[in-house]
Amino acid sequence: INKDFIVIPKSVTPARIDSNANWELKLNNEQMAKLDTAPQKRLTDFPFRPGGKFFFSEENNNLKTMTKKLNDGTEMPIMGLGTWQSKPKEVEEAVYHAICKTGVRHIDAAQIYGNQDEVGTGVNRALKDTGLKREELWVTSKVWMVDFAP
Repeated sequence: INKDFIVIPKSVTPARIDSNANWELKLNNEQMAKLDTAPQKRLTDFPFRPGGKFFFSEENNNLKTMTKKLNDGTEMPIMGLGTWQSKPKEVEEAVYHAICKTGVRHIDAAQIYGNQDEVGTGVNRALKDTGLKREELWVTSKVWMVDFAP
């Protein structure tokens, strides 16, 4: 996260969604300095990644509210819920739970996943039940090149 990675775990069960959004693995400033001076490697090669989890420092420790400022000034939540390969009814409930119960504000979706209707239904239910505005959620989507019209 301190290295500008966006975290998008894919889960459909409420307990797993909560677990993904609420863990706290912190590195102290000395460990972060070591990481900053380490040779460029894939993230999976760093020794500071116990249990296969990402990390964050003492200064940045609220995963659900952390954002990444994009070039246009937009703030993108760095923690999201992935919806790839999620079954239709499961993904609707997962999206709803992530937004309403866990506080996730970033949903990762794509037309090719084939579950966009259920993702949308989960988002709409969550907006209605929480009073959030659509502008308070970040929904990532992808359009395949073959779907662009000239």
